Amino acid sequence: MLSYRCIACIFFLSVTRSQSLSNGKAEVIGAAGRIGSQFLRLEEESQAIPRGVCPGSCSAAGFPIYIATPSNCWNELYQLTPPHRRSDLVFVGNGLPPKIDDLNDLTLVVPHYGISRPGEKPIPQCDENRMLPTYCYGRHAPRVQKLLQRDSISVEIVDQYSDIRKIAKRKLLWATCMWLLCHDNTTPISVSQVHERRALDLQQLVQELWMHALSDDADAGAELTTTLAYLKKYSFSIAKAIPSKSLALEEVEDRNGYFWRRNLQPLHDQLLKRVGGDQILDRVQNSFTEGPAEPHSFLHTIPIPHLNMTVYGTRQSGTQSPHTVLIIGSGIMGRSIALNLQRRGIRKIIMVDPSLPEITQTTKGSWAWINANQKQPDHYRCINQLGMMAWRRDSALSDLVEWKGSVVKVSSPLDPQFLHGYGAEGPLSIDVLQQLEPSGNFSSPGCYYYHFRDEGSVDPSVACIALQKAMHQSEISYVSETVVEYWRDTEGKVIGVVMENGTKVSADVVVVAAGTGSSTLAKIPMQHSPGRIAFASSAGKALRKIIVDTVAESHVLQRRDGTIVAGGGYLQVGGSSGRPDPKWFSKDASSIADALFEAAEQLTPGTLPNTNLWKKPIDRFLRTAYRLRDGWSRDSMLRSLIPVLR
Repeated sequence: MLSYRCIACIFFLSVTRSQSLSNGKAEVIGAAGRIGSQFLRLEEESQAIPRGVCPGSCSAAGFPIYIATPSNCWNELYQLTPPHRRSDLVFVGNGLPPKIDDLNDLTLVVPHYGISRPGEKPIPQCDENRMLPTYCYGRHAPRVQKLLQRDSISVEIVDQYSDIRKIAKRKLLWATCMWLLCHDNTTPISVSQVHERRALDLQQLVQELWMHALSDDADAGAELTTTLAYLKKYSFSIAKAIPSKSLALEEVEDRNGYFWRRNLQPLHDQLLKRVGGDQILDRVQNSFTEGPAEPHSFLHTIPIPHLNMTVYGTRQSGTQSPHTVLIIGSGIMGRSIALNLQRRGIRKIIMVDPSLPEITQTTKGSWAWINANQKQPDHYRCINQLGMMAWRRDSALSDLVEWKGSVVKVSSPLDPQFLHGYGAEGPLSIDVLQQLEPSGNFSSPGCYYYHFRDEGSVDPSVACIALQKAMHQSEISYVSETVVEYWRDTEGKVIGVVMENGTKVSADVVVVAAGTGSSTLAKIPMQHSPGRIAFASSAGKALRKIIVDTVAESHVLQRRDGTIVAGGGYLQVGGSSGRPDPKWFSKDASSIADALFEAAEQLTPGTLPNTNLWKKPIDRFLRTAYRLRDGWSRDSMLRSLIPVLR
């Protein structure tokens, strides 16, 4: 079964165009969390990396890759990072360092400060209870120190690996004990109240865990009083904090499982059973192996090395499948997600969008070019090709696409790497071009033309209707409202959404598929790259191909019903483009339409009528989005090949 702890922001197959290769930018994995969101804020031009993209894929060597996930992910994230980027990994949080090949490949940060909610600044410290310093070790420690000092956090750099490991063990001991004692009450108590009300239990628990678990360690001689003093000092520096029980349950193998020893910890076993239940105690016992304990990882992954990708799942015994999934956004992404969730057996889906029952403006305004044209780097191109394959194979969509092929005009010859294995031809002569597209104008001197025969286009509104028809309507509820914020429980876990009218709707899982609106809802950076399209009826002269002029930033295609779609502006080919021409962004809608059709007429003379033009252009946003920390099952990659529209 799946464990759905976090919000999922789904745009799975479009690994962002703007971030497919962003040299000079740090990466943040776990940016939706409290610590991750802090590093995303502090690091200039940093980028959130969704699950499914391997660390190091979206930045240049030498720039840090912050791992701010639960520690049970650390080993796998290290293994999934290309070897030449492992020295850039920065592990931040409660946990011991992962197994690594070389200690020089490690930067470890042991934080001693609190953040209430993702996106907020650290909790101010009181003068009488000053925070312990945050400790850093490794290659990027000086950079981390400068960053955290911007938030008035005291940071000390540790020179020896043995010292940082000892500090990490003590912090892990604090996390292991405190969640049990804070939640072993009718009403959860704060960490400072544990020292005031349950000091004897804390002392016994520390004695069981610290002394027995480390009896084979060089730290075995550490005095109990010294360890208790550390725990107390840290607790009172964040006196009102209450550890997250849900996060502790997720990390229990790496916390309690590290310190657990058979038949030596009666209080520890009692607390685990009482606070977490029999299944949690079983998980801790099953995670223990004789000999020095190491961090565990219970994520299930399917690595796809040639794509620089992996598919994550958090399948664990005892967890439940969600009963209710709420999807924010009813465009082609939201409806595709809903259909695929139904195919997985989810029977209660709520779709929320103020545009309902109409098709969203973002979807209607898509030029809907299905391609992997000149995409780079390789893993980005490959995942777009998987999207093209999904359009051909999905039973709900396979009859909708016109695979006409595209003729693309560029200012300089293309690198051969963009042509190999992709059904590309060129540069082509005028004679060949006119045979491919008799209606085209290919007389631009100094330019080059290429034919990509496997590309196609679709009417996105028709595709949305097809997805809708493929669903079991009795299992879907529709809410025509605007979501303003998430509905959270006392621990901060998302349990639904709050509408603009104040109504609350609960759900086991919230999926964000809101286009550019995801930047507000999911608190993630997104690219805004608008373009314009306008429609006209055909003059009776059919276009055989999709025509794209990357030099003049204009493009034209004909849909199955005969409609001519003229576009201009920020069309991105290959993941990059020049500065958009201001003529596409005039405030006068009529003049924009005139400019669009004038450019289309130059590309394909005689295909447009002189009258019956739809003068009002539609804004179209080329969206980028991120998948956050939520996990999926092993088969989700193959079932979630959501087509990429451009």
